Amino acid sequence: MVIKNKKRIINDLTTDEITLLYVYCANFDKIIELYSKNKFKKEFNKIVPDKNIIEVKQKDVLNTKNKCQHNQMYCVIRKNKPISFLTHLRNAIAHGNLIYFKDNNTYEIIDKTIKKHKGNRIEFYTAYGLYAKDSVLDLITLCLSKLNN
Repeated sequence: MVIKNKKRIINDLTTDEITLLYVYCANFDKIIELYSKNKFKKEFNKIVPDKNIIEVKQKDVLNTKNKCQHNQMYCVIRKNKPISFLTHLRNAIAHGNLIYFKDNNTYEIIDKTIKKHKGNRIEFYTAYGLYAKDSVLDLITLCLSKLNN
């Protein structure tokens, strides 16, 4: 990925990085459709190995926050590990829960849902992960490159 604009504007990200995240979210349905048809799983697994996506029950996701290692995600798995990872990543971006830590060049990825119960709003985490910024950007670049093939 070539980053032309080095000016840091939001959460220490460049405008090019922010644009990349936006384009990923905007094309998410197409990316999932392509993944489902073409199965670029080998390429995906080079960046995010299956063993680093750990399935847990929704009630247990928040409890993983303190034990989560670098390049791991604990999550509720809906279809398969890669599609679940991509979905949780998209949700984290869309809801402002992709948090960048400059000191170790890592994204904290948080996906959560809100349910209403007897007039109260209850938040439930559906994913929590810590991933190297370069890995996340490489994965998004891979997904977007598949749109052009």
